[in-house]
Amino acid sequence: MQYSYNSDKGKCFGVTEETMEACESPVEDEDEKWDFYEFWCSEGIVAETLCLAEKVKPNNEGSLEGQVVFEENLKKRTCNKDVCTNTQNIASLEECASLAEGWLVYFGYNKKADVCWLCAESEDKGYTECVVDHDNDSKSKIYFIDCNEVTYIGSEYFCGENDYSDVMGTMAEDAMKCGETSTGDSFEATVAECNNFAMDGGFNWYSYNEATGLCWIPSDEAADRSCWNTNSVYAANWDVYTVCGELNENVSAEQMACLEKANCVGVDCFVAFKSTAVSWKCDGISQDHSNVDFEFCVEYTMEMGYTFMNYRTTNGACGGVDECAPMATGTEWQIFVNCGEVSMDD
Repeated sequence: MQYSYNSDKGKCFGVTEETMEACESPVEDEDEKWDFYEFWCSEGIVAETLCLAEKVKPNNEGSLEGQVVFEENLKKRTCNKDVCTNTQNIASLEECASLAEGWLVYFGYNKKADVCWLCAESEDKGYTECVVDHDNDSKSKIYFIDCNEVTYIGSEYFCGENDYSDVMGTMAEDAMKCGETSTGDSFEATVAECNNFAMDGGFNWYSYNEATGLCWIPSDEAADRSCWNTNSVYAANWDVYTVCGELNENVSAEQMACLEKANCVGVDCFVAFKSTAVSWKCDGISQDHSNVDFEFCVEYTMEMGYTFMNYRTTNGACGGVDECAPMATGTEWQIFVNCGEVSMDD
């Protein structure tokens, strides 16, 4: 499950019966010539061939390496207009590539005019017409289809792990966000609204910030792929969700928190209302008790019939309310839902 590799010399160590034991206790390589690797395994791995459009330019042969040599940057060029045809109103580079994929490797694209140049009669998948005998075009570039095998954890796995995927959002990764997520392109929404917007757009993933209520959904296929576990990036208050189907926006946050608490009794009915590391309390909460332990606060909340318990771990402060507007505090308050007081009826 471990091995070392020296890329300069093309040497591999730790993959024989005689050497594998040495990798169980790795040591620092002061010469920085070796890299240490461990196999990472997970259920739900999806393997597929991913084909993307790459610019024709020197040292950018991609999966075509060894078959062709690009000697110049074919910027401001397009395929031979005398023998190739153009398709108008192409919305994106990805759409142009999808038209070429399967029968052509090379094509031209003008993103300013939304024009895709394809060479249907080519005998070498567009190489001669687009790379050798190309035409000048100040707004176009020459591209090639680059296909590679990729693996990632698919949506179906996460949906299968969430028994309540039909009523609550399905989180794929916590404290992570899709690689192209930006606050400027986000908007305020509930998890259910964010899920349904992503679904309506035909996307499989989205980012959600519980602390701010911000939703980010992809704008195209490339942005959707940035949510794969292989492309996501760390972000403290963001989480990556996957779309398993339409969510009912009428299901309350407290109902979702209590989905697994049917017929609960006593302290087992109390669940954290917010899962992020930021401290939370209900807006306007008063400190009904201080210097009490958690169990006392639970009993007090049940006795008063409150739906929400607020407890501060640093000084044992305790308070309860029936209605809660969560607010981030940074002062180690926590909100708990008393599921015994939550009606699960719609």
